[in-house]
Amino acid sequence: MASPAEAGSRAKVLAATAVELEPDSAAARAAAACVKRFFEWDWRGTEEEFHRAMALDADCAALHQAYGSFLSSLGNTQEALHELRLAQRLDPVSPAVNVEAAWALYMARDFAAAHEQCWKVLALEPGFGAAQHVLGLVYEQMRMYEEAVIELQNAQSSDDEQPAVIAALGHAWAKAGKIAMAEETLLRLQRLSAKRYVSPYWHAIVHAGLRQNLLAIEWLEAAYQQRDVWLTWLGVDPRFDHLRAAPRFKSILHKMHFELAVAAQC
Repeated sequence: MASPAEAGSRAKVLAATAVELEPDSAAARAAAACVKRFFEWDWRGTEEEFHRAMALDADCAALHQAYGSFLSSLGNTQEALHELRLAQRLDPVSPAVNVEAAWALYMARDFAAAHEQCWKVLALEPGFGAAQHVLGLVYEQMRMYEEAVIELQNAQSSDDEQPAVIAALGHAWAKAGKIAMAEETLLRLQRLSAKRYVSPYWHAIVHAGLRQNLLAIEWLEAAYQQRDVWLTWLGVDPRFDHLRAAPRFKSILHKMHFELAVAAQC
């Protein structure tokens, strides 16, 4: 919710202090891994810290969840789902763990499995906004736009100022041909940014849905300049698939060294 500069500087201090105080703590090592992932884009360092953490505690569901999320963002689907299934076995009723599995399946383009997983989460906890959000994204990819809008509106009802959901709804409106409503979400993001940090990534999502490709890439470049944490999903987010051949889009991925991260996973 905070800007990357504000959150990142504080997170780095806290993670470094945790490792210094307890170098054999899996939680401290996991925190260091997440800092390297989200704020430093140090993929090799992230991998090494996660391995250190799991060597210290292989039975922590949250740790496997975080590592699975990292692998998912690199497109390493099979290993990501393996880690997330471990997390589910360790904490089968955790909504956070279970929705992470749905998110990974969505990013892997296995929309049928993601749809099923979302409903499993909602059976555990009806009204869980994160699951409704992912389910809306899944419905959109399945071209079930009315259902997508309904689920995203459901997710929005639990927090009507969540930029991720506002942007997802704008993208869904655009795909459904409701251009004026999609453009209204851009205004909502603009108004919200006057009160709190709003990632440029979310503006890019809506512009991508509207097929305003140059504007979408400009917002992604702004996100890169801010070192926004959501760019860690840029390599796999389905909503940007039609932009992947664009040189400026590929340039962002190259500057983030995604190709090195993917090569290291092979």
